[in-house]
Amino acid sequence: MMRLSFQTLRTHDVKVARQLIEMDNEVDNLYRGYLKGLISNPNLKAAEAVSTALIARHLERIADHAWYIAQSVSYMVTGTYIA
Repeated sequence: MMRLSFQTLRTHDVKVARQLIEMDNEVDNLYRGYLKGLISNPNLKAAEAVSTALIARHLERIADHAWYIAQSVSYMVTGTYIA
């Protein structure tokens, strides 16, 4: 996603920016599913669960930032935000 957001920034390609919203939604769903899996695992130690959840959260935030870059490029090109 970061690579695509940088491509969008270089080329001002709004089509690629629109693809990123679908990718971000998929990452959000994966993140939520992963957290549910962590919660439902009774054998996981607390420290492991917290560390794993934080890693997943940071990866999800990276995807959000890639989306923000693409959204900003779309606004620069078209004057409207894509959602």
